[in-house]
Amino acid sequence: MHVHPAFDCDRLLTSAAMNFAAIECPSALRVLALTESANDDWFGSLSATAPAGAWRLEHLGPLTARFAHARLGALHVLAGHQIVCAEGVEVLTLGMGDKLSDGQPAREVIEAALAAAALPVLPWGFGKWIGARGRVVETLLDAFGPRLALGDNGGRLRWTKPADLLIRGRAAGHALLPGSDPLPWSGEEDTVARRGIWIDGEFAPESLTEDLHQALASGNRQREFGAGESTLRFCRNQLVMQWRKRVGS
Repeated sequence: MHVHPAFDCDRLLTSAAMNFAAIECPSALRVLALTESANDDWFGSLSATAPAGAWRLEHLGPLTARFAHARLGALHVLAGHQIVCAEGVEVLTLGMGDKLSDGQPAREVIEAALAAAALPVLPWGFGKWIGARGRVVETLLDAFGPRLALGDNGGRLRWTKPADLLIRGRAAGHALLPGSDPLPWSGEEDTVARRGIWIDGEFAPESLTEDLHQALASGNRQREFGAGESTLRFCRNQLVMQWRKRVGS
């Protein structure tokens, strides 16, 4: 997920907890994986600007934070970043504290993430994996094998099938990790945790990234939850995005 400047963080955490509650069993460890872009540092600012309201910051480590709510339970947040690479594709580095600069070759970003024991993910985006960029994705999947995960997101039309590269990558052993990918305006907080994945395994808050690597490498059972956007909401979102680009906001 992203945490955009327009978001109310108390509302974000409450919405995420309620969305998780709609699909989960009580014993699950609920994790929100951050994908902060170049100008964002919500995780880094938590010690000074933790959400007010009913949520309390209980623990803040170098890679994880734990928030608690008297009625809604606990949520864990995993640090991570979104890097726009030289080839025009994006790479997510889940469980990585250091932020890599945009504009680097994708191969170097993935190698740096693996060296830091983070989980690199190639996230699909509407219209972003066609032509030359699609060939870049294919090359990276071949080069790194199952160490490189793939990402789908909740902005895809719910009645469409996943992109061919997602289907082929999953068949070749790459983990597919769908996420919320909320858009950058107020109200999109409500979409956080509407789309995600269950992974069976033993997970501890202090070793989330290591446990995630282990679970994916071991082939532990994974179940996606949630759906994409309705046609009406998808069209509305595209119109809003185009309008925001034109007015520069």
